[in-house]
Amino acid sequence: MRIIYCDSVIDDKIIEPDYHEEKDAAINAGFGFSLFSFEQLIDGNIVKSLRNVPPADEVESAIYRGWMMTPSEYQSFYDELLNKNIKLINSPEEYKHCHYLPESYSIIESLTPKSYWFNKLDDQAIVKLKEQFGNQPIIVKDFVKSEKHHWQEACFIPDASNKDCVQAVVERFLDLRGDALNEGLVFRKFEELEFLTTHSQSGMPLTKEFRMYFANGKLVQTFDYWTRAIMATWFQTLRCLMK
Repeated sequence: MRIIYCDSVIDDKIIEPDYHEEKDAAINAGFGFSLFSFEQLIDGNIVKSLRNVPPADEVESAIYRGWMMTPSEYQSFYDELLNKNIKLINSPEEYKHCHYLPESYSIIESLTPKSYWFNKLDDQAIVKLKEQFGNQPIIVKDFVKSEKHHWQEACFIPDASNKDCVQAVVERFLDLRGDALNEGLVFRKFEELEFLTTHSQSGMPLTKEFRMYFANGKLVQTFDYWTRAIMATWFQTLRCLMK
């Protein structure tokens, strides 16, 4: 099995620096690897994107480790790798299922904040929001990403029943996402978690959160979601102890 990584923007012979340490660990674990150009792929040059990926003599399984793609980009990526006898472990259908929240929401509904989605915000959608969330706080995102680093202006809505606020936040969100918008609008109930600190630039509340990775039904690794927030809390604690 090999792992397909993004190459460096400045040199297609070396790996994207963010994945260098992981690549070394993969080699030590017995994996092979190949590099491809993410930039060429999103520009639509799929053959050129994968020119440095050598074909396999027999069908070989592969894992993609890199930046997010749209489902259509992933489809092209998957198909061209198949032309090289390389089969990604996630089919395009499986990728879309996990990539777009509305695709998998029915499976995780009992384990995730209440969510509702629309293709666009109109008067009917605003009425639906009020029916679903009342005056509860919510956040807005697209099918994949939010604008959480523009917390007050393009993500957080204190009252789902406040039509003017909803419209203002959504309009700013759409403006910031631009052509990068993924499909439609998703509104999710805002959940109060254990507060750590406030983001120094966006004013976003940083809370105690974790990312957990599973393989074959088993927990593989757990990471602090907000490393900077954990560090800030630790330094705040140190300052209190030194007083």
